Amino acid sequence: MLHLVTGHLDEVHITAENQGKLNTQIFGNDNFVFEYGRDFEASKISNNLVRVYDGLGMIEGRQFELEDGDYEDITVDNGTQNTSRKDLIVARYTKDNETAIETISFVLIKGEDSSTPVRPDYNDGSILAGDDIVDFPMFEILIEGLEISSITALFDIKDGIDETLSEITTEMIDEWWGETLEDGDELEY
Repeated sequence: MLHLVTGHLDEVHITAENQGKLNTQIFGNDNFVFEYGRDFEASKISNNLVRVYDGLGMIEGRQFELEDGDYEDITVDNGTQNTSRKDLIVARYTKDNETAIETISFVLIKGEDSSTPVRPDYNDGSILAGDDIVDFPMFEILIEGLEISSITALFDIKDGIDETLSEITTEMIDEWWGETLEDGDELEY
């Protein structure tokens, strides 16, 4: 049945899925952070605590944010002397199959101690494909011995719709239009 999403129907009928689909058409279905607030800046508070500051992000069309001036502290397990480890901080999207309630939270995924540490696995799924758990890797934490030695952001920062539009190439336009455009060609709608 055809659904008028943005019309008044005298009942609640606009879903997160409706808005998410629209967002993917405007911004694409990538995971990224908007240039907003502190852009989810992360800092080491101690060797067991990383603080993530405010920001605005998108995970496959689902907008999420840490409100202005707010932050979240993420606990990191102790390192081990004479070895290294890579942990991930992900923004984890979850959808409850019974209630259809969707949530997002920061989750730390602990890596393995090693002389040559590798990034741990994460839930590389797709909200659009119906997966219930999808991780957006946001930070890689390198722990050397007992100390956090680095925190690396893994996301792209976009400056809103202007940057998204600037990424459109003539090849993309040709593909959408189904023909090659030449200089001076006029687009007919």
